[in-house]
Amino acid sequence: MIVRLYQKVERPKTWTPDALQIVRDAGKMCAGYWWPYHGSDVRSAFTEVCNLAQNCGGLDVAYPFADIETYTDGTIPNAQEIEDIADEAQLNFLMPAFYSSPPMWAKAGNPQINDGVGWGAKYINKEPADLSGAPHFGDLKMIGWQWTSSPLDRSLFVL
Repeated sequence: MIVRLYQKVERPKTWTPDALQIVRDAGKMCAGYWWPYHGSDVRSAFTEVCNLAQNCGGLDVAYPFADIETYTDGTIPNAQEIEDIADEAQLNFLMPAFYSSPPMWAKAGNPQINDGVGWGAKYINKEPADLSGAPHFGDLKMIGWQWTSSPLDRSLFVL
């Protein structure tokens, strides 16, 4: 199960970290994704979401996926901000991890990430057998493919 890690600036008043603990208690594998907003301090935001995960029962954040796409305010992180996220992940001994699609990666300026993993979106509406048809962006090693969003988001991961 993948859960969104809300930053303090965006958390709904009804949001609590208990939801992550419920997932862990149910024995489900759980990872997180977050939105690095253009113009924000993405390094601090990365640290904040990692701390949030640790404070929610020690959620394994080996892959805290930064979600690189156009957000509800119409912005997208630029290449330098995305490269800063990768640097911050490596400084914290984590693998840089990004969710995106080839068009969104290009819109962000084709960031150059030397070592990282990707989770790509390309809808085919049938479950793939492997990642051979997964969308690739940058030089990332693709480990996940979101293949549908109907009726809910579904992805295949090969870790």
